[in-house]
Amino acid sequence: MSYSVLKGLCLLRDNYFILPTISAFVNNFFFYFGLVGILVALLATLLV
Repeated sequence: MSYSVLKGLCLLRDNYFILPTISAFVNNFFFYFGLVGILVALLATLLV
């Protein structure tokens, strides 16, 4: 009983550390995607 509870707590702790890194990665991805989109739009307007 206590072993499964400890295992669950360890999994919860690991997920608690994994989730923020995933959200940070997603935020950075959208940030860079937006920057690339802006650069492409600027290049397109310059070329046209």
